[in-house]
Amino acid sequence: MTSSSHHNANVWRGSRRPRRLASVVLGLLGLGAVLAARAADANEVFFAHAAACTALHKTEVETLRKAWVPGKKELREEILRHTVSGFSFVATTYKQGLRNPQADELLKAAEEEQKALTPAERLSKLNACATEGATLLRDMTSVERWFIQNRSNARVERLLAPKD
Repeated sequence: MTSSSHHNANVWRGSRRPRRLASVVLGLLGLGAVLAARAADANEVFFAHAAACTALHKTEVETLRKAWVPGKKELREEILRHTVSGFSFVATTYKQGLRNPQADELLKAAEEEQKALTPAERLSKLNACATEGATLLRDMTSVERWFIQNRSNARVERLLAPKD
C-alpha cells in the first residue's frame, strides 16, 4: 500500500463519515418506501373514486337509454357524453395499473353504494364526475382521446340499436 492510499484509509478509520453516509442512505431508502406506499394509497383512493364516477355514469346511461326514442339527437348526445366520461375514468385507472378482478369489484361496490344516495346527491356527484371526466379526457394524448371517442361511439351505437 502506498503512503497516500494508506493515509486515505486512515482518514476513514475512526471517522464518523461512513456511519453518517450509511444513515443518510438508509434514511433515503426509508423515505422512498414511505413515498411509494403513499403513492399506492393515493392510487387506491383514486381507483375507488373513479369506480364511483363510472358507476354513476353507467346508471345515468341506462336511465337515458330507457327514455331514448329513435331520432332524439339531444338524448343520444347526452348518452354519449356520459359514456365518454365513464370511459375516461376507466382509461385513467387502467394507465395507473388497475386491472380485473379488482376493477370489477370496485365497480360493483360503487354501484351498491350509489343506491343509498338521494336523487339530489346523485345528481350533484354525477355533475362533478362529468366535469372531472372531461378534464381527464382533455389531459389525455390525442390517440387516447380518439380511442375513447371511438369506443364510446361504438358502445352507444350498440346500446341504441333496434332490438330484433
